[in-house]
Amino acid sequence: MIRLRYCLILLLTLVTAGCASFKAPVYSPDYQVLDSLKNKPLVSVSVAPVEPKDPEAKVNKISLRAASLSTEQGTFSAYFEQSMIQDLTEMGIYQPSSNVQIKATLIENDIDISSFSKGYGKMVVDLEIHKSSVLTFSKQYTGLTQFESSFAGAVAIPKAQSEYPYLVRELLKQIYSDPEFIKELSK
Repeated sequence: MIRLRYCLILLLTLVTAGCASFKAPVYSPDYQVLDSLKNKPLVSVSVAPVEPKDPEAKVNKISLRAASLSTEQGTFSAYFEQSMIQDLTEMGIYQPSSNVQIKATLIENDIDISSFSKGYGKMVVDLEIHKSSVLTFSKQYTGLTQFESSFAGAVAIPKAQSEYPYLVRELLKQIYSDPEFIKELSK
């Protein structure tokens, strides 16, 4: 009898979760990484709108089982852009009028909770640096995360939602920790 109740509750949870849309939490920087860059002599940079801007692009849609994840910014590209601007501002090098511009294109963006006990995040971005409109740097970066999940959608979906900023943070950490990226922005 208890097993039947559990199965009915689980089924009800999965069905109702399928109708829901969840918002990605606000991004918060990895201050340890940012603090390590604050001491380096870096040039001021601007950030171009991250591509793709189309809300219908595959990377701007994340499905969490039957639910969907979205952002306050409207697209995951814009979420990534705002996160990077927040970090660069914290480092003291963001300047919208700078002739050194970071351009990024989101290639992959997913949170996978199809496993019964683990969740996985993957984000891939092509990043370029342009100095006075001349391409001087181009590299692809990948951020990967893994987290505890559950068979129960009522547990797995909110957990995946809360993990999204950590995925973005992990990708940005890969960028900011790259000696080639640092060298390109050094004075």
